[in-house]
Amino acid sequence: MFPWLSNHPQHLANFQAMMDSRYTNPRTWFDVYPIKERLISGLAAYMHIQPRPTKDSDVLLVGIGGSIGSDMFRFMDYLDAWWIESKGKAIEIPAGRIRFVLQDLPAVVEKIDCDALRRKHYKINSLFEFQGHDFFDVNPVKGARAYYIHAVLRDYDDDECTKILVNIRKSMKRGWSRLLLQEWVIPSSGANFRATRTDMAMMALNSRKERTAGQWEALLVVAGLKIAEIYEIDRGFESLIEAEMA
Repeated sequence: MFPWLSNHPQHLANFQAMMDSRYTNPRTWFDVYPIKERLISGLAAYMHIQPRPTKDSDVLLVGIGGSIGSDMFRFMDYLDAWWIESKGKAIEIPAGRIRFVLQDLPAVVEKIDCDALRRKHYKINSLFEFQGHDFFDVNPVKGARAYYIHAVLRDYDDDECTKILVNIRKSMKRGWSRLLLQEWVIPSSGANFRATRTDMAMMALNSRKERTAGQWEALLVVAGLKIAEIYEIDRGFESLIEAEMA
């Protein structure tokens, strides 16, 4: 589907608009995830190590398959407001030192007005860049603090997901990098009709499925990763799965 969309600009724009329309839920991953303790803590000290532990040790978040960046910009807005409110004390990093990288297929990135988005979403505490990347290849950003994916793996079978996850894991730094998956986590029993309806729709439309916590765990283990914690965003539906290298 996605290679076809890349070759049909109007359909791609419609798809991106549809995906962007999902962001009506007032709660999202950074409302339930302890950002300061799990992402920000230690970042300042790590960034000042010379020579750098990795070339991308100042990247706070890599948005993989991030389309036009709705998730990324929403998080940057949150972080920027937090930084201003605390007068810089919450993050303890000089303005302009935190990097964000938004990745999608080269054909998708080429059609984005990157300069317009940079001007619209300028943040005093952030450096932002677009990057063309196919997540079936090894991620080019090495040793970032976090790699983030939202509602992507549901579109792929277990073998394809394993390839995607392995290619991210190869770029992670043990004891430092985290993988954040914002996906539906379906209860193994007693699931709400909304969850089961979506699972059936995924099967009918795309020959794919939503996954339970046990299925997510098994998938990550095969890829050389392990679940650190699952944070519920919308009970019985969407959650944030935090994973690290096994």
